[in-house]
Amino acid sequence: MSLTRQLAHNTIYQFAGKIIGTVLALIASAQLFRYLAPAAYGEFHIAFTFVQMTGVIADLGLYLIVLNDINRPDRDHHYVISQNFICRFYLNLIYLAGMALLALILPYEAAVRWGIFLMSFCNVFLWFSQIIQTVFQKRFTTYYAAIAEIIGRGALLLSTLLLIYFHASLLPLTLTVVIGNFVTFGLTWYFSRKYLTFSWKPDPVYIKEVLRRTWPVAVSIWFSLIYFKADTIILSLFRSTYEVGIYGMPYRILETLVTLPLMFMGLLMPLLSQAFTVGDQPRFKSYLQKGFDVLALMAVPLFFGALPLARQLVLLLAGKDFLQSVPLLQILMLGVVMMYLAALFGHAVVALGAQKAMIKYYLGVAGVMLVLYLVLIPRYSYWAAAWLTVVAETAVLLSTMAVVYARSKFFPSVAVLGKAVVSAIIMASVLYPIRHLTLFLTLPLGAIIYFGLMYLIGGVKKELVREIIR
Repeated sequence: MSLTRQLAHNTIYQFAGKIIGTVLALIASAQLFRYLAPAAYGEFHIAFTFVQMTGVIADLGLYLIVLNDINRPDRDHHYVISQNFICRFYLNLIYLAGMALLALILPYEAAVRWGIFLMSFCNVFLWFSQIIQTVFQKRFTTYYAAIAEIIGRGALLLSTLLLIYFHASLLPLTLTVVIGNFVTFGLTWYFSRKYLTFSWKPDPVYIKEVLRRTWPVAVSIWFSLIYFKADTIILSLFRSTYEVGIYGMPYRILETLVTLPLMFMGLLMPLLSQAFTVGDQPRFKSYLQKGFDVLALMAVPLFFGALPLARQLVLLLAGKDFLQSVPLLQILMLGVVMMYLAALFGHAVVALGAQKAMIKYYLGVAGVMLVLYLVLIPRYSYWAAAWLTVVAETAVLLSTMAVVYARSKFFPSVAVLGKAVVSAIIMASVLYPIRHLTLFLTLPLGAIIYFGLMYLIGGVKKELVREIIR
């Protein structure tokens, strides 16, 4: 099987798992939207945002280090994963202790504060799963990760439905995310035993080397955290939980969608690392261009499709109580496009070993965005938060592109991106007159129109489609 077909098939496996898992997670979120209503969901979203923020801080970028190291010819993947797993274990103990302290001092209701601590366990299981799943990406057996993802999301949905059935309060509902990630981790561990031999003996020399290498990634992630999550925290401090809920609902959709490019880059990253390590610049640039084309192909219709269909999507997921979220969803979808493309260049920065060069850019973006958040969000509420998200993601995209160009002289061809925009505009034009119809009709129709046009005008190469199908 050719490399293109291997990459395509494993991408399809992961996409199938992610799409099914995403649907299950969205159903669970929809139940929470309707059960809690905007104000109470605002409290849930505050807890979830804090867990995500602290999770990003404590992540330290270890996943990218593992993904890079297991594909180096001088590293044994059993050793790499074992050592990073041990490192992650001790870091998790420190993280949980910090979350307990944080729960004591935050200026929120007790249910929100302790919900933050309980929900933080979901990060522990997520990090363990990420480290182990790198072996599936290395061996192109990502269907195991897909199975674990689907069953884990199913556990999330089931636990959500059960707790709602028994009229649970906010605090027990925060555990649903923990349950889902725990199930995913358990299955990931079980499936990995076929490919991994774990050693529980730590190697302090290697662990120190990992921490030395990961700090530029960690610092960059910390700065990126400010522009990615500070908007919700500042909104929660200056505005009502109702407004947080109105903003949190479409933002939850955004967070669900941005897992797709990260998953795709998890597959492409080993190829980028290998090509750069052996000094094969043409192959490195070829992989980057293909990645850019695929991510553009995925991202563009999300924004243009949201213009006519956002209202029906909000009604389907959350009901009339969240209709104020419709324009916010449309704005945030523009940010999604930037996030998808930035995922490619962000991973390329790591493959190039240029993490330190990105720190000044992340610091600059974080500083400017924090000032804008503090000035504009108290006055303009979620409108400022949504538009500033787009501004921040655009700035990050341009920054990562600049660093990648400086190190590799790669600048993407926008031919496929242009064709995607044209196809998506035609798709949105067809959907607009029938936007009030059910999404079960308009979504498939939009997909058929978009991908059909892309195929006809050469945005999706016929030869590539034939090779993948074979």
